Amino acid sequence: MVLPFEEGKKGTKTIIRKMGLSVDQSASKLLQSLMTQGSEAEAVENIRRLVQSGNAIHTANLEAAYVSFIAHYAEYADQSVQSDTIVDAAEVFSHSAGLSKFPSLPPTLSKRMTER
Repeated sequence: MVLPFEEGKKGTKTIIRKMGLSVDQSASKLLQSLMTQGSEAEAVENIRRLVQSGNAIHTANLEAAYVSFIAHYAEYADQSVQSDTIVDAAEVFSHSAGLSKFPSLPPTLSKRMTER
């Protein structure tokens, strides 16, 4: 999912494609509408409730966000940052949004994390 502040940012869609992910326009529009209806905290809490209730769309998007988070920091973080630190941060981020089970990493990303 691409957040509103990422729209049009040079390279965002290229990075997403390289990771084998696609932009979910319906989820992006829903997030934008939630953010315009109330505060950012309310929008996050609404999505958190949907994920915790097992909503397939939002759970899948959050799982993709978890993988994207790791891929982004594996690529751009200072090499002194350990892989475990990146994964721990991704788990905290995802757990705070309602994800209780973390997806497996794609083989190419898993290999990259091992080589860090």
